[in-house]
Amino acid sequence: MLLNHLLLGLFGLWAIYFFLVKLILFKLILNIILPLIIRYLLIPALPDCVRPYAERALEKCDEHCYAIPLEPKGPSNRDVYRTAMILTRVTDRDVVTEILDLAELWHDVHLVSRIDPEPVNVNDREHSRNSHKPGLIYVEAELPATLPPKALRSITFSTSSRDQGHTTEMQDVGTYRNSKTWFEVEIYPPGQSVRSADEEDMSSSEDEEEPPPKPPRKSQVEGELVFDFPPRKIITNIHAGQEFKTHTVTWHYDDEDPDIRRLIRTMGAGWKVAISVWAQAHTWENYVRSARIDYRVHTVRKL
Repeated sequence: MLLNHLLLGLFGLWAIYFFLVKLILFKLILNIILPLIIRYLLIPALPDCVRPYAERALEKCDEHCYAIPLEPKGPSNRDVYRTAMILTRVTDRDVVTEILDLAELWHDVHLVSRIDPEPVNVNDREHSRNSHKPGLIYVEAELPATLPPKALRSITFSTSSRDQGHTTEMQDVGTYRNSKTWFEVEIYPPGQSVRSADEEDMSSSEDEEEPPPKPPRKSQVEGELVFDFPPRKIITNIHAGQEFKTHTVTWHYDDEDPDIRRLIRTMGAGWKVAISVWAQAHTWENYVRSARIDYRVHTVRKL
């Protein structure tokens, strides 16, 4: 009887193991091997008259699978103007724009995005606090010249990423504690260009802690004092995460952080925004699949 139970238990364990192996192999073939075969073997082998259509279809598929969608927080422009017209019937025109602003009836605008079906790998050997190279600039953009003065209300940063997926600090797995891969936002006033990976010297001792954030300061640009905002960490990956996770951070013109609040109220056309990718300490890697930057503006300025 005992032998029968033992054999039954061993058979059950073998069945579970066999099922898990098949599941892992199925996910590996479906998510990694098959897309690579289609991308690098099948599409290049297609006739010239068909290949462009297949490549465009693949780009659409990548956008659908990997892009971080814009999630509008406010109504459409048409609804905002319709609301403004209704308000003019019951109140003074001079206060309608202020009412719309206080109600946060703002317009959502996409600034920049990037998608990498094959995730970009940033590691500590190239881009870290303890290396000679700073973080990798992943996306960057300039606020358009059409942005009205003092109209910016918020900026939203979104990333889809994970780390290397393994660690020796098992007590921190699945949390944000002691995670050594992260993202930073870099802001540049008009007249300054976004730095390249070779413009900064980030050399330091290997055991040096991450420096504290520097306070905002004023710098001289084209004869004017401009609010200068040092790079700031915004997103940290889950420690030893196995799946890609989307994180979103919004900076508001009425933010609790006084430096962010002042920054959003200062920024306007010509300011540059960038997201940089970082990794620190041995064997840490930051895999990035996509990122985007969006902003919201107060559109109804006059009636």
